[in-house]
Amino acid sequence: MTYEAGKLPPEIKRELVDLLAELYRTQNQAEEVLEDMDFPPQARPRWDAGQEVVAYWRQVVRALELGAVQRDGVHQLLVTVLRRWPGNQVLQKIRAFLDEEEREQQGTAGNAETLYRTVEFVGSEAYPELLRLVRELIDADAVQLYAGHRQAAFRIAAMLPDRLDQLRERAARIAPDVEVLYGEYDFRPTLYTRLEVMGPDGQQFEIPYVPNTTLPSELVPAVWAQYRPEVAQDANGHLLRAVVDFRDESGEARRLDPEQPLYNQGVRDGGQLQMSAESTAGVDSWLRFEALARARDDIVDFAAEHDEFTLVAMDDDKLPVEYRVDLHVPGFAPPDDLESWPLDPRRIDQHELTVWMPSEFPIQAPRVRWRSDVFHPNIARDEDRKGAVCLGPLMTDYTPNLSMYSLCQMLIDMARYRNYEILPHDYRMAMDFDSLVQDIIERGGYLDGDAAAWAFSWEGQERIKEIGGTTWLARAGLTERADRSRFLKVRRVEASADE
Repeated sequence: MTYEAGKLPPEIKRELVDLLAELYRTQNQAEEVLEDMDFPPQARPRWDAGQEVVAYWRQVVRALELGAVQRDGVHQLLVTVLRRWPGNQVLQKIRAFLDEEEREQQGTAGNAETLYRTVEFVGSEAYPELLRLVRELIDADAVQLYAGHRQAAFRIAAMLPDRLDQLRERAARIAPDVEVLYGEYDFRPTLYTRLEVMGPDGQQFEIPYVPNTTLPSELVPAVWAQYRPEVAQDANGHLLRAVVDFRDESGEARRLDPEQPLYNQGVRDGGQLQMSAESTAGVDSWLRFEALARARDDIVDFAAEHDEFTLVAMDDDKLPVEYRVDLHVPGFAPPDDLESWPLDPRRIDQHELTVWMPSEFPIQAPRVRWRSDVFHPNIARDEDRKGAVCLGPLMTDYTPNLSMYSLCQMLIDMARYRNYEILPHDYRMAMDFDSLVQDIIERGGYLDGDAAAWAFSWEGQERIKEIGGTTWLARAGLTERADRSRFLKVRRVEASADE
């Protein structure tokens, strides 16, 4: 039986695992051995107090087979343990077996051969069938480099131009969805046990069993897939472009070439990567991520500090785009009879609404829709636009750095009629009260004209005052008291001599 590079035959592996479990039974003993052989800490299996020692060592050997220690990991483990137990016959037997297999592989590949011509299969667990196919069509002496987690790679001596298409056609008969790739590498292809990737918003992701031949550009779609389309895609539905940085042990970040394998750029098992969205036409992607995260923090904090504002739900924990909110403040619902006058809207004490960030946020202002029935001049009630909100000054004076605190407080003030618009912006041009009233009636243009007429009426104003709202006179700045002091004649009254 020929030993497949990086992988032990089952009987040899069983002997090695049983021996390691016998020699090193505690976590401290195991950590000392792995430290001595330079086993990367981030790639080591977790030591669970409840698991059997043999299970732990089985995971260690499996990680070494998959390339946790990049060069001949199982061999390094044997050398390390033999230094401590030089007379152990089981270790000597396994070492002799590995040495013999290594000599055979060198004889097949040629001592001067350093190039790994590799056929890789992605999306199938039919490893034996695929290996037989490679040996039949490409190279009778093909060697398995790795196999697991629906991925396999085999080293071949050469690839003829017409054989790759044949290989793909025949592989599809074995596994219809399998992908077949060919590459030439100056390093041995293996599987990383895991990579750590930080998303553009700071979320941490772990990607297990990534081939070290993977290109950074191939990681980008995998990370974007963890986000909702409205976050990860542009206005045309395309994934946002992104760059990938590698953080070394000192924490320094280095930009990776998107079209060079990870291993060639110094990335090793357990490596830490960071993906950042590139700037594109329109909204800067990184600006959007920062703005979404800042908006989330503002709205969550506001809800925590204001009992009248309840954050019911967000569509994502990290980068929410949509929020469901309840307001616990007095307001009005539509009257049962819209024909009689004066109108008699129903008082309510709770409102349900949705706040969401458009695709061009933070360049564009947030959007709001009332989900519960409401009677307000600046909230639409007709079926086509029901619940749509005119945020007035927020829309006209909005800037990308506006805190969402302002929006949250504005919604509370709108609900309880402390913020509403029923006057034209040039109301000061009116000559007198009657002409002002006539101008308001003729202009219209309110999202709810009935609510605007009612709010402007004296009856409406009294109801608004009852719930602690602000009158339209105060909103218009017409209730300021005149400075009478300069018109008042004050004289001192002298006391008479008779008093």
